[in-house]
Amino acid sequence: MLPSRLHPQTLAAWLDIATCRLVPSAQTRVRAEIEAHYAEAVQTYLQNGQSESAAQTAALADLGNARKAAHRFCRQYLTRSEARGFRNVTQSRGITVSTGMYLIAWFCFSYVILKYSPRSRLPDVFWGSFAFATLAVTLLATIVIHLLSRNEPPRQKFLWRIFGNMVQMLNVLGMMIVAPHRMSPPLLALAMAIPVISIIGLYLLQRKFRSAPDEDLTPSSHFDV
Repeated sequence: MLPSRLHPQTLAAWLDIATCRLVPSAQTRVRAEIEAHYAEAVQTYLQNGQSESAAQTAALADLGNARKAAHRFCRQYLTRSEARGFRNVTQSRGITVSTGMYLIAWFCFSYVILKYSPRSRLPDVFWGSFAFATLAVTLLATIVIHLLSRNEPPRQKFLWRIFGNMVQMLNVLGMMIVAPHRMSPPLLALAMAIPVISIIGLYLLQRKFRSAPDEDLTPSSHFDV
């Protein structure tokens, strides 16, 4: 990695690193805020008797590590990858992809429960029927959510479908909770961690999109970047 990327020497280089993953509208806001803060700090150092180059160096140092700032900004503002996800989810193919991923997860977890859990006192046909019943209910809920969100504005459509994804992961998690005695503790912990992490991630993503400015969600070519 180039030294200039590790330790940017100018404000422009610092901003390039700190905002490179944000959508352009968020980049503009962040850059304006940081540039104003930087200019104010430079003026303060100049008034304290430092040379212009020393004042600029000190003001740049006050901004902190650019990569740490980039992680912080990505938690606060919409990123390019999230914007692409927003576009995909609000299109018809989005629900197809998410449902396909859910089905893969469902079949994997069902296989683990039925194949590697010999300690159950109930026959496998019971657990098989239970698994398929939850699958049918979840798919029905997914279809209903899709129909309800079909004519909604993009933001609401996205939030509806994120909710649908959370329902799917809750279904997988429910299977783990209902049949914990059928699995060894390490396998149960691993199996439950995946849907739990997914649900937490979806919840945080939903909060982020709920508060995002409309300009960050406006469809444009930068979603393809």
